[in-house]
Amino acid sequence: MEAAEKLGVYVTTSAPFNLGKIIEEGYDVKDYLVKIVNTKGILSTMVGMKRVEKVRENLSCIC
Repeated sequence: MEAAEKLGVYVTTSAPFNLGKIIEEGYDVKDYLVKIVNTKGILSTMVGMKRVEKVRENLSCIC
């Protein structure tokens, strides 16, 4: 992130939850997603959404 900021470019993240491994028990995935998309320097993030309900859930927290 620091290098990207110095170069004036933005970052796209892939698998920001490390396939669910970094989600702590008792925390809402929506909270993590909102934090990621609101991080300075991140332009976009790619998260797995193979079920329609996950697409709706993820869109509801950023729209």
